Amino acid sequence: MNQTLLPAEVIVADSGLNADISRRVKEISDCAAGLANVKYVVIRDVLAGNERNIAATHCTRKWIAFLDDDDEWYP
Repeated sequence: MNQTLLPAEVIVADSGLNADISRRVKEISDCAAGLANVKYVVIRDVLAGNERNIAATHCTRKWIAFLDDDDEWYP
């Protein structure tokens, strides 16, 4: 949210591998919903690595940038 241009939409894709993390991510997504168009998407029972493809189907914009749990974007 500290980028020069705020995102028009944020898709939070949760594969549910850890119930505690899923609960916390959902809480954060709910709080961030007031800052941008945030969608929380639960993705279950897919082949590992396919989560991005499924999350991308929920996007409504022309451009997509991915940010995984081990990535960081600087302001």
